[in-house]
Amino acid sequence: MAKYPRWIAYEFESPVVVNKYVLAPRRSSLTESPKDWMFEGSDGVSRVILDTQKNITNWKEKEKKEFHLPIKQNIKNTV
Repeated sequence: MAKYPRWIAYEFESPVVVNKYVLAPRRSSLTESPKDWMFEGSDGVSRVILDTQKNITNWKEKEKKEFHLPIKQNIKNTV
């Protein structure tokens, strides 16, 4: 099994306001879907935590979970 933590990143062409993000479970195993995580943003210089989730365990096959961000600011990168 893979070691944790894992991360992905996305860079926008220009800064944008991110209001929400959506995650879906792993198709191969619902029990290996994310449980705890931080969603971070960056203006290209400094990082800020945009959202933190803990103990998300009620994943269902093909169900997408939508998370609305409490902090709205221009970001160029998400991690």
